[in-house]
Amino acid sequence: MMTSVFSSTHHLHRSDSLGNEQTGLTVTGAAPLAIQPGIAPDLGRPQHYTSTAKLARHRRLWLSLLFAALLALLLGGLFFTPIRTSFAKTTSFETCATVLPKDKPKFCNGSDPIQGGCSFDAQTVTEQPILQGNKSVGLAQVRHSPFCNTYWGRGFSFLPGKSMTVFISELGKGDAASFLSTSSEVYSNMVYATIPTVTIGIIVGPTQVVSTTIPGVNLGA
Repeated sequence: MMTSVFSSTHHLHRSDSLGNEQTGLTVTGAAPLAIQPGIAPDLGRPQHYTSTAKLARHRRLWLSLLFAALLALLLGGLFFTPIRTSFAKTTSFETCATVLPKDKPKFCNGSDPIQGGCSFDAQTVTEQPILQGNKSVGLAQVRHSPFCNTYWGRGFSFLPGKSMTVFISELGKGDAASFLSTSSEVYSNMVYATIPTVTIGIIVGPTQVVSTTIPGVNLGA
């Protein structure tokens, strides 16, 4: 007659290698564990193992998606960004002060003397007072940059709160030729290699402007 393996109480014995003594292990309410020599019983993974594994998988997934997105942005920038074939006047690397002499007419005429890098060595060539009757109310100047070989007009008002105008006839009739300033100082754009005719005005009333004109000189004549 065989003894049932589902007995409510079982006794397991293991041999203690240090002392040949038998140590009893009592298991109640369950079948005995089959323990093979040298193999530990599979008691199951810890309860937190599943959640930790999922977090690791999610982390790897998000890292993969992030890497793919960055790679797509990088490749998109390489393939879809227009490539400039020339650093012409569309960039800020070339100005009146930095271009070769053959390019100066293109870059200097109608350019701002400060933005063009030509104001650092500027000097006054000539100046005239701006008169209201017999009273000097301002000053008109022609400025010159030896480094850039350019000329432009500058004016000052001695009347507080009055707007000023400047006009360079050599630059035509567009926005590059004239400028309105609401401060007590005004200056014009540049003309290359020619002393321009400079007209500086002060708006002293709603319909009244006092001005002075300094005649230009064609240096190529």
